Amino acid sequence: MTHLTKKETAFSQEYIIDLNATAACKRAGYSEKSADKIAHQLLGKTRVQEEIQRLQKERSIRTQITADKVLQELAAVAFARVPEIMAAIEEGKEDFPAYAALKTVKNTQSKNGESTLNISIDGKVKALELLGKHLGMFDKKDKKSPLDRERSLDRIRGAIRRVKESHAKINQPSQPTQ
Repeated sequence: MTHLTKKETAFSQEYIIDLNATAACKRAGYSEKSADKIAHQLLGKTRVQEEIQRLQKERSIRTQITADKVLQELAAVAFARVPEIMAAIEEGKEDFPAYAALKTVKNTQSKNGESTLNISIDGKVKALELLGKHLGMFDKKDKKSPLDRERSLDRIRGAIRRVKESHAKINQPSQPTQ
């Protein structure tokens, strides 16, 4: 691996804190005025990318946080079901993955002394979105067939023609009335 400058090393270390390249650039001592441009250039350098990947891998080992663990937690939230969570609470389970989705847990007593457990969950939509992105489900690839594209172009051409025709009528000199 090619050696990095002191500032490139500092940028790499700062970048993995919050993945904000411009802020990392400023914190690493680069010019405030051109930090966004320099940050873009730094991220384009192979040696800087390799250093960032090395630092992220090192942190993953140190913290024992892996991509698999993150995905498992997201899946627990995304696929959490209220009845399963309620059953786990009633059974006294202390470590239940879907607990990560809990927003509130409230035990209420009715006037006749009956106890009711009310729970609400949060974050399912965001977790599903993140999982979908990870799986590439939302890639903006053009999935139209050539025939569909041609039909769309025909509609656009027709609309442009109609606009031109209406402008031509508006811009025609008016005929004198007799």
